[in-house]
Amino acid sequence: EETLSNFNNQLRLSNSGINDSKNDREIALTEAPSGYIIVTILVGVEGKLELPNINSSEDLNQALRQIGGVASEGLLAVEVLWTPQAEGDTLTSDDIMAGYPDLKLV
Repeated sequence: EETLSNFNNQLRLSNSGINDSKNDREIALTEAPSGYIIVTILVGVEGKLELPNINSSEDLNQALRQIGGVASEGLLAVEVLWTPQAEGDTLTSDDIMAGYPDLKLV
């Protein structure tokens, strides 16, 4: 569920799924991280962008450098999505295996 949206510089925050208990938020902020975050970058460009298959951190760095090297004239859109979005939410390794079975650890 999308809990945060920024479209045309308009931020929209959905409270569904967010625990409103101040105590729970404070606990979540002071505890050590116990999960993962998934980040997805969608890029629309004019022409063809040949990105490598991501099998290592070097491949990921190369792909990000290529995306960062796209001239502004050729860049049509960029969207960055991450999950979980809600404060206090976590993704466990079991969540990742169930929701992203093809994901590779880099």
